[in-house]
Amino acid sequence: MPGCDLGQSSEGAYLQRLKDDFQQYKLQKENEIRELRDVAAKLKEKAELEKKLKNAMEKQTTLQRQLNAGKDELNALRKD
Repeated sequence: MPGCDLGQSSEGAYLQRLKDDFQQYKLQKENEIRELRDVAAKLKEKAELEKKLKNAMEKQTTLQRQLNAGKDELNALRKD
């Protein structure tokens, strides 16, 4: 019955190889998921920074308009 032992040994090696391949595939996918989560976090941070920048630019525009209005009033008072 040595042939049976060889068959079982061969099958065991094949199953072990499948198991090893699956573990490698699983680790690869976990790394990809980790990378995608990192990218998502960076995109979220970028969106938050862009929102803050937009708000700051709007505030700057408002302040510039107020400054220009103040200058116009000052010039009008100087002409009087």
